[in-house]
Amino acid sequence: MKMRKTILLIEDEEELLSILTTILAKAGYEVLPRSGWKDTVLDPASLPDLILLDKYLRGENGLHICKRIKSSEKTRHIPVIILSASPGSNEEVSAAQADEFVEKPFDINLLLNMIGGYLA
Repeated sequence: MKMRKTILLIEDEEELLSILTTILAKAGYEVLPRSGWKDTVLDPASLPDLILLDKYLRGENGLHICKRIKSSEKTRHIPVIILSASPGSNEEVSAAQADEFVEKPFDINLLLNMIGGYLA
């Protein structure tokens, strides 16, 4: 049985990836940082408890990734929070079946509270 909740963090801005990894780890989460989706495998034996996913990744679309996650029987239960610097993305995010949308720049305390709500 897992002791700590696991967050898969997919963000291609290296500085933000590093900062969020540190903050989430200090908040008590096990963080799996990735700079892209390409090498990410969602193993049914060790699925993350939550996914933080950048909307725009180099060469990849976070919304398409989210839609694939949410269309799979094995992964649809995982909460997905989309991060984006693009304002007004709510309709696109909703169509991708994401659980939440957070616009960059964001208040880290609000993000931590949101994550805590899903992982309580």
